[in-house]
Amino acid sequence: MPLGAGFFLVGGMPWLDCGVAVRVAARVIGHWAVGHATHRRGPQGWAVDGVAVQG
Repeated sequence: MPLGAGFFLVGGMPWLDCGVAVRVAARVIGHWAVGHATHRRGPQGWAVDGVAVQG
């Protein structure tokens, strides 16, 4: 909320819309990148042969 209020006070609704959307997108992409990096290395004993998608 404080960050959103700051965006609104500085630039109005356009800054609020873009600022919040960019922050959410950056966090989602960062979360995916960390999960991808940490789960692709090392032994993968959970991998199942003959399955189309690893669940």
